[in-house]
Amino acid sequence: MPRFVFLITSLITGIIFFFSCGHLKKDAVDETQHVVKKNWKQVEELKDIDREFEAYSRDSGMRKGYLEFLDEEAILLRPNHHPLVAANALDFVSQLDENKYDVSWQVQDGDVSSSNDLGFTYGVYTVVDKQSKDTLQRGTYGMVWKKNKNGMWKVMMDAGSPGLEEEADSVAAAKQSE
Repeated sequence: MPRFVFLITSLITGIIFFFSCGHLKKDAVDETQHVVKKNWKQVEELKDIDREFEAYSRDSGMRKGYLEFLDEEAILLRPNHHPLVAANALDFVSQLDENKYDVSWQVQDGDVSSSNDLGFTYGVYTVVDKQSKDTLQRGTYGMVWKKNKNGMWKVMMDAGSPGLEEEADSVAAAKQSE
């Protein structure tokens, strides 16, 4: 239990530090009046890896995709679940039912720390019933990535938020309420 608390505390502290240091501000100005900008090359590399993760999961199955791209100490945040950490996250992934649903996602953006060993991506995901081809759920996701000791990007934390409406549905609903 103490290791779990230490891991969660360290991760949260790291994320807070990451966000508070100004690494993620696109046009922030530091003390010396130099403009801090995104390292677009590194961001595109990470977004490409997110796309590889999605393609591999689509082609080989979610279980195999997550087992390939998830860090062994990763945290999964899922609706109606306590945080799934390390072995519990891997156990959860190994039990995914791939026969009923297809899951796809599209990365929208992200950023990488100036040390190029921590980053995040975010975007939109879709869950489709394999048999009926009906869209069952759309939502947003965010992934925190870190480079492992071999220099490979691995997912350290994955969180999804269901309930994203289609843009056309949102506009129609807004017009009806007027």
